[in-house]
Amino acid sequence: MRLRVLTATGVLADHGLLGPDVGALSGVLLRPFLDLLGDTGPINARTTRYAGLSVGADDPDWLAPQGNVKRALRPNLIRETGFTDYDVTWPSQLPEHLVTDPWRALSESVARRSGLDPDARYRVVCALYRVGLFRAAVDVAGTPSTDEIAADDRTGLTALRAASAMSKLGHSTHSLVPYSVRVYDHAPSGGRARLAAAVNLAIHFGRATRDRAATELWSARVDEETARLSPGDSDVDALLESVALRAACFGAFVRGDHADVARTLERAWELGCRVRANQRVPAVLAEENRYALLETRINAAVARGDREAALTYSAALTEHDPLEPRAWLQLGAVHTDDGRIAEALAAFQEAVTLGAPTSGAAWYCVARSQEMLGDLPAACHAYGSSVAAQPLGLTALLGLHRTAAATGRATLADWARLRLEHLRGAVKRPLAADETR
Repeated sequence: MRLRVLTATGVLADHGLLGPDVGALSGVLLRPFLDLLGDTGPINARTTRYAGLSVGADDPDWLAPQGNVKRALRPNLIRETGFTDYDVTWPSQLPEHLVTDPWRALSESVARRSGLDPDARYRVVCALYRVGLFRAAVDVAGTPSTDEIAADDRTGLTALRAASAMSKLGHSTHSLVPYSVRVYDHAPSGGRARLAAAVNLAIHFGRATRDRAATELWSARVDEETARLSPGDSDVDALLESVALRAACFGAFVRGDHADVARTLERAWELGCRVRANQRVPAVLAEENRYALLETRINAAVARGDREAALTYSAALTEHDPLEPRAWLQLGAVHTDDGRIAEALAAFQEAVTLGAPTSGAAWYCVARSQEMLGDLPAACHAYGSSVAAQPLGLTALLGLHRTAAATGRATLADWARLRLEHLRGAVKRPLAADETR
């Protein structure tokens, strides 16, 4: 019996109707990253839509999403969904039939970037950053002078967002430290830019370098700037303090004072709950903050060896944002570390179902779990799926070679071996002159 698989792809493509709304699940869930439409996906996607819709608005208390956009998110989403027409570096390059109203507003704002005031420029740079157009974000932000940073808080915030975009373009986070220091030194005292700069630096030194002296210095400066807020009078300030406290706790963390970390995070949690209940700031930002707090509480629990709390917070993360594959990967990692491989497998499979941008990692985690459970044929299939999603995944190729050889699939094992040898050779090969330009 021959099975026939019917598809409408060709017909839809011929009529210009092939787009995110009829594509893969990840294309629907993460559509805001493609064209700023869609509000049914994970929090990360909904904050992107929020940023896009904020372009051209007028609100002196406007807050940008705090989340970090991964460099590979947009490329992975485009590759896995097949929506190659969205592979652009500037908003104006998107084909006309794909341009939505919020995308058009963004594109028009970019076109008149030389005339944007500091508030409008900040919103545009934030929107470009959220959709993964990092080069455009840096170019629109420009390089403000110290006088410009001192004159307007939004200019300092724009400079910080541009520095984050630069990190996605190949600049090391350490090389970007002076950008944050410059904003901290020159931004208006008591403003959001000065606080944000201190937060960025505390996180950088606490997470990336573990430099104890620098981490404690910048954590203390976060505390100093946080003291200028009025969380009792303003939900915006309450949200800002909740965000700041997560950074400030790095000082206690590098000292090994886990009790102080827990107390600080509890205060941050209380503030976040208040903001979420009152919803005087955009609800999606309160939800984003809750996600970040849960992630931090997981990490803190793991660091102090509280496995029960780590599991509790990890499960809460998936309940809070069930459409976010990273949350399921986090839960699976906690289960794996505790030896609950079957439970880990179930969590990783949820991440696989949700798709991009973590499909390669999710399939790899599924494969490792299946291999640990002794199901080598299933593991071999999952390693292959990981390689299909992320062709340069070396550990997945190693797993594919190992399980293919163990299950007698010589041709597949040989292909994986040759692929690994090719990639290793490419890494060692000096670049030709025309490849370095």
